[in-house]
Amino acid sequence: MTESGESDAPTPAQAATPTAGPQESAPPGILGHPPTVRTIHEHEDGHGLTESLTITADGPGPGGASHQYVVTRELVMTDRTKIVLPVARIQFQSGPRDVPGSIPGIVESVLLAIVVDRMNAFLAGPLACRQDALVRTHCEEALMWLRHRADDRARREVLGTAKV
Repeated sequence: MTESGESDAPTPAQAATPTAGPQESAPPGILGHPPTVRTIHEHEDGHGLTESLTITADGPGPGGASHQYVVTRELVMTDRTKIVLPVARIQFQSGPRDVPGSIPGIVESVLLAIVVDRMNAFLAGPLACRQDALVRTHCEEALMWLRHRADDRARREVLGTAKV
């Protein structure tokens, strides 16, 4: 941590350069990456594949949640040089919709719909299994609760606003 309380950990943008030799400090925001505030580990399963991916999140914004997530993957080259490649950047809606200063982005139901679609494809193919059916069911249930929340907010005429 710096004296001002900011993290001195490299941003994903800084990490996107080879780590062999001295590194120059990259300004925040290169490639649309947020300054790293925290790293998320819930995706790690102990088998190695998911551990090769790093998820970082920006700090809390409107509503108290992070709004930008960056997924990177570290590759080790034959000369032992490490390169961190950006894999995905997810921007969530930040602030009320259609309000000056808000940042447009996706909402949670979009990610859940993508997972449901993938699970449906796996379940229709040769890799179908009970676990994937359960993942799909729980994502569909999460979507149902998000719709219930949206319906409730629409009924109260606060949907799309920062009002409770």
